[in-house]
Amino acid sequence: MLLKEQEEYLQAIPDGAIAHVHSFDEHAREVALRLIEDLKIALPEATILHFGSTKTGIAGENEIDIGVIARDTFMTAKHTLSGMFGDPVLVDGKEHLVRWTPTREGFPVELFLMAKLSPRIQEYLDTQRLLEARGDLRSQLERLKFSFDGKSLRDYTKAKFEFFNSILHPRVM
Repeated sequence: MLLKEQEEYLQAIPDGAIAHVHSFDEHAREVALRLIEDLKIALPEATILHFGSTKTGIAGENEIDIGVIARDTFMTAKHTLSGMFGDPVLVDGKEHLVRWTPTREGFPVELFLMAKLSPRIQEYLDTQRLLEARGDLRSQLERLKFSFDGKSLRDYTKAKFEFFNSILHPRVM
């Protein structure tokens, strides 16, 4: 079962996009940590969040997922990040959400700027904590990801969402 926001996210994935799953790359994590340090220097009042496979140390698309929560300094942070990464690929004024997709040392980055911690991001953090605490869940997720290598990115993402929902809300799913 998927949440409404997850369904909407899936619909935004281009038809024909393919999932490319790679074994965990420690270098991707090192690049992520350097990027986080750069962000902390540039945005000292912001909270910087690191999630995804580079955080948990499992297979994935070797994409670096970073969230920046800027609260009262949102507009200043948007300006600063635009200076660092160029024009954003998404600006949602209603949700106070901005997204950039730069590349850092050959690794794709998904960088999100938010004014506050949203329920969706809180769910990502809760999922992250479960995965970090339980090696069995990390192993299950990694096997699931590899089973979608070379297949539809939409199907891959849907399977991940269903897995995340099943571990966060086991009685509901």
